[in-house]
Amino acid sequence: MMNSNFPEISKILSAVARGSLDNVLKGAKNPAAFQRHPEAVRLLEEKTKEVLSEPITPLPWTRFRLFEDNGNRSEYENPKNRRRLRLICLQNLILASENPDKSLDDELNDLLWATCDEFTWVLPAHIWTNTGRPADIQLDLGSCNTAFLIAEALFLLKDHIDPRVAERCRNELRRRILDSFLGPYKRDWWERGENNWGAVCAGYLGIVFLYEEKNLEKLNTALPRLIKTLDNYLYSFPEDGSCIEGAAYWEYGLSHFAIFADFLREYTNGEINLFANPSLKKIGLFYQRVLLTDTRTASFSDCKRFRLNSFGFMSKLAEQIDGVARPSGRLRQDPMTHPSPIFSIRDFLWTDPNQEATPLEDAVEYFPNTQMLVVRKSPFAFGAIFGTNHAPHNHNDIGSFILINNNDEGPMDLGQGNYNKQNFNHERYTILNNGSQGHSVPIVDGNYQKYGAEFVSTDVTLKEEGDTVTYSGDIARAYPTDALTKLLRTFTVQSDKAITEVKDDFVYNGEAKPIVERFVGFAKPEIVKPGLVTFGPFEMTFNPLYPATVKVDSMTHLGGITKEDVYLLDIELPLGEESFTAQFAPKQ
Repeated sequence: MMNSNFPEISKILSAVARGSLDNVLKGAKNPAAFQRHPEAVRLLEEKTKEVLSEPITPLPWTRFRLFEDNGNRSEYENPKNRRRLRLICLQNLILASENPDKSLDDELNDLLWATCDEFTWVLPAHIWTNTGRPADIQLDLGSCNTAFLIAEALFLLKDHIDPRVAERCRNELRRRILDSFLGPYKRDWWERGENNWGAVCAGYLGIVFLYEEKNLEKLNTALPRLIKTLDNYLYSFPEDGSCIEGAAYWEYGLSHFAIFADFLREYTNGEINLFANPSLKKIGLFYQRVLLTDTRTASFSDCKRFRLNSFGFMSKLAEQIDGVARPSGRLRQDPMTHPSPIFSIRDFLWTDPNQEATPLEDAVEYFPNTQMLVVRKSPFAFGAIFGTNHAPHNHNDIGSFILINNNDEGPMDLGQGNYNKQNFNHERYTILNNGSQGHSVPIVDGNYQKYGAEFVSTDVTLKEEGDTVTYSGDIARAYPTDALTKLLRTFTVQSDKAITEVKDDFVYNGEAKPIVERFVGFAKPEIVKPGLVTFGPFEMTFNPLYPATVKVDSMTHLGGITKEDVYLLDIELPLGEESFTAQFAPKQ
C-alpha cells in the first residue's frame, strides 16, 4: 500500500484559515480563457442550443421507482444527467461570452430552482438505509456532484443568479449536504477511502465546504475527515501504482482528487500542495502505462476499451507530476475517446491550446501487484491479466487477454457494460461482460470462473528476452471445480512480429473432464477451414482436429442505449487432452 505523506492537518487548517476564494479559478471569469479553444466553444454553443431547445427534463416518481421495481437505472439517471449537462452548458457559455444573452440568466435560474425541487440529489441505486440519514440528505456520487455544481455556479455566476434563487440554493446545500455531513449520523462507508468513491465524494465535498461553510469551527471539523478520506484513497493503491478497479475508475477517482488538490492549492495561495506527494508518481503514471494505442486502453474490469481524453485533468497531472504524459492541447470531441458531450470548465482552464501530446512509446509495462501486463510495439499491442476475481468492479477474468494490430481488434476484453441492479447483486456474473463466459478463457467441465477471494491465479511469472515476452500463470484455482490440479496458461508474445501464442497445459485430478477453449471479441471470427480462423486483423491457427463453432451474443453499453454484438469462438478439446496451443499472427 502507498504512503500518502500529506502535510499535518494542523498545518492544512492554518493555511485554510489564511486562504481566500479570491485565489481560486482566477481565469474562469475571463472569456479569453475559453475563446483560446474555439472548437470547444463552438461545440459548447451547439450543445447549449440543443439542450435549451428542450424543456427541463421531468424526474417523476414513475422513473424514480424503476431501480427498485426492475433494476433499471438509465430511465431516471439519463434525464437527471441531462439536467446537470444543461447546468454545465449554461455556466460555461455565460463565462465564455463577452456579452452573454440575458435570456441565459432566466434559463439558469429556472434550472437551479428545478434542481432544488428535486426530492433528492442521490441516485436511486445509491439510497441506503444503514446510515440513519433520510434519502433526501444522503451523500453519494450524485448528491456530492450536484452540490459541487451548484456551489461553483453560485461562486462564478453570482451576477447572473437572482438573490432569491441563490438563497434557496444555499439553504438546500446547507440542509442536504453541509449539515448532513456533520450531522449525528453513521459515517458513510466511502469515508474509508478504499476506492474511487472516497476520492469523488470527498473531493466534491471538500470544495463545497470551502465555497459555502463560513463557520470556521464547522469547516475545521469537516476538512480533517475529508482529507483523511483522500489520504486513505491514495493509501489504497498498491506499491506498483496500479488500479485494481481498472483504468476508467483510476481516471474517475484520481481526477476528483486532482480537482480538490488544485482547489486547495489555489485557496491557500500555494501553501498546501497535495500533489507534492511521492506516492502520486507511480499512481499518476498508471493510465499511460496501460494504454494499448493512442486511442485504446486495456479494458480490464469496468473500463471502456477506448481511451478517455480527460484533457484538463491529464494536463494538470502532467503539470504537477514529472513524467505524466500530456494530452493534445486541442480540445476536441470524439465519440470514442471523448464521449462526453461537453468540456468542463477545467478542460478550458487547465489545457494549454499550444501543448503537443506526449508520444506513446513502445514498452513492456507490468504491474506485479495486480498481475496486469501490457506490451506495446506499434502498431501491435497485447494486454493480459491474471490476479484475482475479488476486486472492486471485478470481472471474472483471470487469464483474459487483448490483441490489437493496426488499431483493429482481435480477441478483446469486453470491458464496462450497462449499470443496473443486476450488475451489482448476485446476478452480476450472469452478465456476459462480467463473467468469464464473456472472456477469452477456458470453460472447465462446464464451469465458468467464480467470484471470491479464493479464486486466484498462482505461480505467475514474466520473462523478457529481446522482443519476446513470456507471461504465464496457473489459473486452475479460478474455477469452482477440482477437475484440474493445474491449468497453466502461457502467453508468448513476439512483439516485433505481432505474433502471440496462447498455450494451456492441463493436469487432471483423476478422471479427465471436458475442456472448451473460448475466445471473445467484437470482431466476428471467420472459420476459413479446420484449424484456421480469421479474427479481426489476425489469423488464428490451432490443431485442425479440434472442432470450432462461432456464436453471437450481445452486450449493452453504459447508459443502456447502445447495444453491440459479441462473438464467442468455442474450440472443443478431445477428452483428456493435456495441452492446447493457438497462434495469432497478422493476416496476410
